[in-house]
Amino acid sequence: MATGSSNSRVESAAAFALLRQPALDFLSATGWRNARCEPLAGDASSRRYFRLTQDRHTVVLMDASANRDSMSPFVQL
Repeated sequence: MATGSSNSRVESAAAFALLRQPALDFLSATGWRNARCEPLAGDASSRRYFRLTQDRHTVVLMDASANRDSMSPFVQL
């Protein structure tokens, strides 16, 4: 029988599998590669969002590596 903790690891691994290589490289470079990762609901674009949790800190990662649209409007937010 699986525990809640092992289920979280499996779900996190599945979420990381959705990330493209540039996002994984970014997470490795910034020390977030071992964080718990869960996909978030997206918007109408090709961007994808993930919640990363590590050491009681939470951040949101936006993966727009497949997005051909300008990122300026998003960055201005």
